[in-house]
Amino acid sequence: MVVLQLLSKVLEEIEHKATTSGWSNEMRFLSRLNHPNIVKLLGYCCEQNDTELDWWRRVGIALEAARGLAYLHTRRKPVMHRDLKASNVLLGTDFSAKLSDFGLAKSGPQGEESHVTTRVLGTRGYFAPEYVATGRLTLKADVFRFGVVLLEILSGCAVKKHSDGLPGSFAQWAKPHLSNKLELHHVIDKKLRSIPMEEARDFAAIILRCLSSNPKTRPTMTEVVADLELLQQSMDSHNAADLQYLRTRR
Repeated sequence: MVVLQLLSKVLEEIEHKATTSGWSNEMRFLSRLNHPNIVKLLGYCCEQNDTELDWWRRVGIALEAARGLAYLHTRRKPVMHRDLKASNVLLGTDFSAKLSDFGLAKSGPQGEESHVTTRVLGTRGYFAPEYVATGRLTLKADVFRFGVVLLEILSGCAVKKHSDGLPGSFAQWAKPHLSNKLELHHVIDKKLRSIPMEEARDFAAIILRCLSSNPKTRPTMTEVVADLELLQQSMDSHNAADLQYLRTRR
């Protein structure tokens, strides 16, 4: 997982380069050098972001990421990730999801504590409104961040492409569309337009709950896991019914 995380950071930096010439030059030299005080190149990957994720895989990734965050939140000493975002959800060769980058992680409130007071740190576009306003950090701030990640999964768009830099601006733009079944198509990735709208609405409902302005009305991550599991089970049932129908048509 360390190698995956380092690769993720490197690939993020590629986006900020004007061309790939500098990157190619660096890789060419590093592949020839061998010294204990020079970083050793084990391998690299440089490709376009053209991997398509179908609806089934996206829901599976969301569920596995939710399980990871729920694990952190339900430990005897809860852990708040504090910087959950799409680029910190790493995918294995089988598209299994694993949470990464715990540089800003913090122990959660315990006992009678309701929150932890801290400096506002993290990535813009993922901040829960109450965290920005007060600096008070709770597990529900992570839930809000996860809602933004779910929004990215549904829309296929990154926060930075739809954010003006203000906390939660991408989420604020999307919420009216998510709550209106006639406008939901504005948020759905064009590559997913053929998915059953009932499933899209169920996914949107989970996002809306996570993005609630009131942290008290946001679900726990355990509840989010349960909701996503129900959605996946429903998808299984629909797929099985469709397969049976096709068989009877033959």
